[in-house]
Amino acid sequence: MRALVFSLLVFVLFIGAPVAANEREITLYQNTNFKSSFLDIRGAEVQTCYNLLCKGFENVASSADWSGWPEKASGHAGPPFLVFFTKKNCKGSYRGYSTYGESFPSDFAAVGLSDKIVSLIVYDKNFIDIDKTITFCEDTELTTVTVSNASSF
Repeated sequence: MRALVFSLLVFVLFIGAPVAANEREITLYQNTNFKSSFLDIRGAEVQTCYNLLCKGFENVASSADWSGWPEKASGHAGPPFLVFFTKKNCKGSYRGYSTYGESFPSDFAAVGLSDKIVSLIVYDKNFIDIDKTITFCEDTELTTVTVSNASSF
């Protein structure tokens, strides 16, 4: 009986958990038109500021795309917004994009952000609060970042 209860608990916690959080992904590219990806954030969390301070991360992005985001945000009428910033801690000049659909920035130079992006955030409930800040390393090189324990919608 104990084994059955344990098996059911494992199923509910792991198999039955929503998969959407793990599907949320943001990819940054070194070149325009989505060429030469250099950072892939899988399981990205909302209201979390990501500082891109690893060697080779800051001031490199020329285009970006994303997938797995819901059509509607939890805290406002529209979809979540992915916002790119020129300074750490999600400050400085910025440009935001709806996460729903496929209107990806293929050339950040068109909006004055090419090779200037240092941080990013996906706003879900509002455009002010930052619940958490994650700073990627300052002296190592990464190509894929998987955010564990990502919140789900």
